[in-house]
Amino acid sequence: MSSDLVSRRAVTRGAAWTVPLVVIGVAAPAFAASQAPATVDPETSCKCPGAGSPYTYHLDVSFTTPTTDTWTITLTSLLLDGTISPTPVLYSGNFINGAGTITFKFATTNSKSGYDVTISYTATDTTTNETFTVTNLDLGNVKFNPCGQGVVCP
Repeated sequence: MSSDLVSRRAVTRGAAWTVPLVVIGVAAPAFAASQAPATVDPETSCKCPGAGSPYTYHLDVSFTTPTTDTWTITLTSLLLDGTISPTPVLYSGNFINGAGTITFKFATTNSKSGYDVTISYTATDTTTNETFTVTNLDLGNVKFNPCGQGVVCP
């Protein structure tokens, strides 16, 4: 004799598997919406002229956030051609109204005019204290032209 009724145990087991999927499904879109996209400004990123080592670079990165609050962006790692770069001079910066550009300065003994740049950073909304981390964001091959007037070089 067979029964088409489902046992309470089967229902409980099914519910236990469903609840984590629902929680994950709801949490992922909220996190994705709060990312601060970053792009390199190729016009203003530059290399300071000079014949001596180390060579100083200015990497201008523009960020856009999901709100118009004040945000703090903190650089946690900078990779040049897949290698960890020397510690940047400027680790973080603030901007208001949800967008801005931060100049990260770094020095290296290699005088290349271009690098494949990858960054990791945290973004914190100073109003709500919401913080998220972006790891290994590939900014592509960045060309560093000689810095012009208005850029402070060491």
